[in-house]
Formats: sequence, C-alpha cells, structure tokens
Amino acid sequence: MKILGIRTDWALNEYRKLHDTYGGIGYYRIHKPLQTLGQETIGKAISGLATYDDLIDGYDAVIVKPLDNEAGAKLIYTCLKKGVKLIIDMDDNLFEGRESHEFYNELAPGAKKRKIVSAFCSFADAMICST
Repeated sequence: MKILGIRTDWALNEYRKLHDTYGGIGYYRIHKPLQTLGQETIGKAISGLATYDDLIDGYDAVIVKPLDNEAGAKLIYTCLKKGVKLIIDMDDNLFEGRESHEFYNELAPGAKKRKIVSAFCSFADAMICST
C-alpha cells in the first residue's frame, strides 16, 4: 500500500516554509510514522490547489489532520472519485474541549466550524486517535 501524508501545518509559518521544517503536528504525527513505514509525506499548502487529482495520483491512502475548509471538501471528493482511502489523524478530541480552551467557541456544539469538521470526519475510512 502506498500512503501519502499531508503535513498541513508546514505552511502556517514563513520560517517553516523557508527552512522546510515541521511543526509538532506535521513532524510527529504525520512525517515520522510514515517515514518509519517508508512512505512519503509532503508539506504543502493544499488549500491553494485547484484540483487534488495530481496530488493523490498513485496513492492508495492519504493521511491528514481534520480539515475545516474548502481543502477538506476537495480532498474528500478526490479520494471518493479515485477510490483512495482517507485516514484522519485526530490529535485531540475536538468535540469535547473545555470552555477555557482558546478555540472552544469555534468548536462548541452548534458552531459552524464544528459542523464542518464533523462532516469531514464522517467521510474518513479510518481515524488515528492517540490522545
């Protein structure tokens, strides 16, 4: 099985882009496990791509963190169209956060982002939940 890991946190910061370094999520949760398995990872701002057809061609599965934007919808569509398994790495339980957490309001019950992340996760063929 050929797996592609998408380290979406790579593009969040200009220093990471310039030095091709990873944030904790991308490095420890996507890159290192797939490197150990001899699989490929990319650090790419996937939200700017018009289509994901070329991105996932030749892969049997894609591993990515939960997405809450148009990139997630495009990835779901392309995986379904091409028969590529979508695996989501869920670092934290986004659906049971404390009210004191800085992102609580974005993911509180009834919040728009919570609905988008929930919908994205519902299309997963598998999830990795380690914490």
